[in-house]
Amino acid sequence: MEVFGSQVQVTIPFDAVGGYKKSFVQHNIYREYYLFNLYFENQFIDVNQMDTRLRQYRPLVSPLMSWPNICINQTVLSEHTFTVYIGVFAEDVQLTALMVTGREYIGDVMNANISEVFHPNFTHGYTLGMRFNHPIVPMELSEEGILKYTLDMNFTLSIMPAMVESFYHHATVVAVFKDVFPPIFEARCYEKGISFKLDLGPFAYLWAVYAGPYPLTEVFAMEQGYHLTNTSEGQILHVPLFTTGYIYKYIGMKTFEATFEILARGLKSLKVKGTTVKTCQFATTEMIVCSPKGQVTIVANLSAIPSAGDPYRISLLNRTCGAKESDKSLALLTFGVQTCGTKVKLTNDFVVYENEVVFEPKILTEKGPPRLAMEAPERITVQCAYHLSGLYRLFQLHKFVSDYAGVGSIRHDPHFVQQKMVFDGNDPAAAPLLNVSSAEEIMADKPTKYSKVVYFLKDLVKARFHP
Repeated sequence: MEVFGSQVQVTIPFDAVGGYKKSFVQHNIYREYYLFNLYFENQFIDVNQMDTRLRQYRPLVSPLMSWPNICINQTVLSEHTFTVYIGVFAEDVQLTALMVTGREYIGDVMNANISEVFHPNFTHGYTLGMRFNHPIVPMELSEEGILKYTLDMNFTLSIMPAMVESFYHHATVVAVFKDVFPPIFEARCYEKGISFKLDLGPFAYLWAVYAGPYPLTEVFAMEQGYHLTNTSEGQILHVPLFTTGYIYKYIGMKTFEATFEILARGLKSLKVKGTTVKTCQFATTEMIVCSPKGQVTIVANLSAIPSAGDPYRISLLNRTCGAKESDKSLALLTFGVQTCGTKVKLTNDFVVYENEVVFEPKILTEKGPPRLAMEAPERITVQCAYHLSGLYRLFQLHKFVSDYAGVGSIRHDPHFVQQKMVFDGNDPAAAPLLNVSSAEEIMADKPTKYSKVVYFLKDLVKARFHP
């Protein structure tokens, strides 16, 4: 308090004891004023020393003050996190709700981080942190490699403690990156397969890596026999030959080509954004390929078969299906799963097609009537198993088409001994096919029988469908 002649100047801090504060919302703006009840007493003394006192009561009201909201984008792109500050608020204002892209929450919910920031003048504000890859943050990636994240926020602030009046603040912040393109993986051939260097870069969270149609996870890699290792430069994937995902072409007696495809899909849309395809040439060994169209290609090991180099003595169960090529160590055969005497049987989840590589024995004519040579080669059984879930068109359209390639196997049975058979050497075509029963031979020329899906379980209890 200061006295200037006949005037008295009184200065009262807003936070002084005895004052009152009134806050309210007007036109979505927080406003406040302060009220003080002043008590004055004037003392007058006349010439006769008479004491006269004048007491007055006066309310003192401060000017109306407004608190405009301030929203500051403090985002650092390299941190891949939105950081937004909103303030400055009086002590009786509290953040009561926050809506982000249409979802309402408050506090540390859905991996959002909301913290309160206090200032020396008894005001405060709030800081919101949210990762760019948060599920509720919209993302746009253009063909030109422009990546944009948009954070749309609606803050609800209420006057405490009654929370009768509230005001709101809407803000939108955008983070933009340039030259963001799907990863192209480095691939190379090695003796027993193909390897890929899976370097996804700083935007790894944008992509889902697929091995063909299958998501490439550590569990899937282990189940399929892949070798997935982590290095300081990223992940290295080794894909051995004859594991899931390969496509085989140009299969010959000496070499064949194998192709493996790695896809980079959008993590949310799962649309293919990038493709890495690697084709390598490998030396041919014993192998079997079961295509989605039901075409089976076999390269069989004949090293244990006497006189294996003669292709005219090698066939499948149906003798009209012979080898395309053969030498003393390998034979190349191709056939459809509905041809060449192929048997079919049902397991819990698979339809299994089975055939055999048959070797016609030599006909001996020396020292007596024609007779079969006493050869005892291995039995070679080949199988292709197709998952039932991919064969719905087989039963609906009566046409073999699978959504997935089959899983093949080749089994050698060295203990199988052919029957000793004799026939008229003048008519070798009349000789029964070894390893095939008479009933199978009779049915060998019958057309394939199909069943509707609702009946196939009953019909497939038979050992096979007979082509």
